[in-house]
Amino acid sequence: MQPDPVYIFYMGATPEKVWEAITGAEGVRKMFFGARLETSFEAGSSYRYVGDDGQGGEIVYLAGMILECEPPRILRTTYSPGGESFVSELVYELEPVAACTKLTVKHIGLNDDDPTRQHSVEGTWKLLSRLKSMIETGEPLNLRG
Repeated sequence: MQPDPVYIFYMGATPEKVWEAITGAEGVRKMFFGARLETSFEAGSSYRYVGDDGQGGEIVYLAGMILECEPPRILRTTYSPGGESFVSELVYELEPVAACTKLTVKHIGLNDDDPTRQHSVEGTWKLLSRLKSMIETGEPLNLRG
């Protein structure tokens, strides 16, 4: 079994600003290529990242459940893009360090057999790189050319 992925970024902003970029409508829209996040952020509630399917409808990119939410410190969710049989946890931990924020993202229990594993690992690196750039420059990295 492969180790659980852990991503660590230091961002030149307060935990509150990083939290807003991760959970707020504008930050989500910029970071997730126009998608929106639908949730109440209450433990036990569902969440969905929803975008335009290009044909006048909507597509759900990712859905799960909020397990824990303590702004601006921790957001813990379920994660299952490979289907119900491949449920794992995604945990965002924010910690102030000097004049910046240490963001640690842990992907716990990502199954080796999950057909989306490689895409999830690579995609998380890309999204967090977009997040860091967006927070520090105002615009996310352009990863689409």
